[in-house]
Amino acid sequence: MGFGKIILGVVLFVLGLWLLLPSTWLSSMGLCFPIIGKISLCQSYWMDLWKVAKGIVPAGMVAFGFFMAWVEYEDMKMRPRKKK
Repeated sequence: MGFGKIILGVVLFVLGLWLLLPSTWLSSMGLCFPIIGKISLCQSYWMDLWKVAKGIVPAGMVAFGFFMAWVEYEDMKMRPRKKK
């Protein structure tokens, strides 16, 4: 079963990279394959990935900042205070 997962992982990795390549590169290398009519496997999802990243990065920064502040707050509560 482990070898099959490796093969599947490599196939998904290569297919994912292929979908992210700009369509101009794919067509210049002759890697566009028509499926049905005008639909081909020469779609580029790079701009879609960029839009998703622009939405995820700020949300991730907010979540990471909140997590850091929460951990430090909990750490401060656990530290013994020095008495004057």
